[in-house]
Amino acid sequence: MFSVNTKKGLFLLLGLIVVVAILPRIFLKDEIPQIEITKISEGHLTRLDQRETDLRSYGKKSQKQRFKTPDSRFYPEKYSINEWINLGLSRKQAEVVCRMVKNGVRSESYLKKIYVIPEELFALIKDSVIYQSNGLTEKIGSNEKPVLKQIELNSATKEELISLPGVGEYIAGRILDYRNKLKGYCTPEQLMELKKIDLTLYNKLEPLITVDGSLIDKLKINAATSEELAAHPYISWNVANSIIKIREQKGGYRNLEEIKSSVLVDEELFAKLKPYISL
Repeated sequence: MFSVNTKKGLFLLLGLIVVVAILPRIFLKDEIPQIEITKISEGHLTRLDQRETDLRSYGKKSQKQRFKTPDSRFYPEKYSINEWINLGLSRKQAEVVCRMVKNGVRSESYLKKIYVIPEELFALIKDSVIYQSNGLTEKIGSNEKPVLKQIELNSATKEELISLPGVGEYIAGRILDYRNKLKGYCTPEQLMELKKIDLTLYNKLEPLITVDGSLIDKLKINAATSEELAAHPYISWNVANSIIKIREQKGGYRNLEEIKSSVLVDEELFAKLKPYISL
């Protein structure tokens, strides 16, 4: 038989064991599921963010692939609704464009202001549009068919050059810049000396351009400085200095052929320089 004190000790021990076994379950039962729920929520949010990113990227890709470059240069007022749709516009957008261009497009800025033409499509069509403000179109008879006039390279404006097939603002700027350096074009073929104009593009331009050689600002070889000579694309510093030295030795050139006295001026170079020099 156990004594009273022993019994009390046993009951107290059993009570402690029960408390130790039960308390963790009471205090921790809500925490474990909460941790799992948090992990699941974070994973779910990550997947949602990824899905949103993918959809956004797909949308941008689809938008870019949606628009097309015109097959050839065109008059906007002559384009039908279906032709605008083929470039990537919706029917409603195409209808708006047709209403806004029915009287013709007079400038690139006007085309850009047509709010239903997205920037992506504008970038693709701007160099293919034939504008009416450049004065290069004329109406013939009652059918009013537009006909392109030829452009004279030594007097053409930037807007006139842009109206040529395959010539955008950048190439037009290069043509004008090279014209200034040359002091004028003497043949249309000189356009192929520009990197952006190859034989394919030149063949498109050749029927539409002319050159007036009388507009060339010629270099006077008996008066020009070496700096003025060397500024010409066909004359290097060595050639310029050689021309000046021979001029000083001769007391001035009596004819253009005499610059061939320089060993640096061969027949090929002289042929290129002849349209650009005078006594």
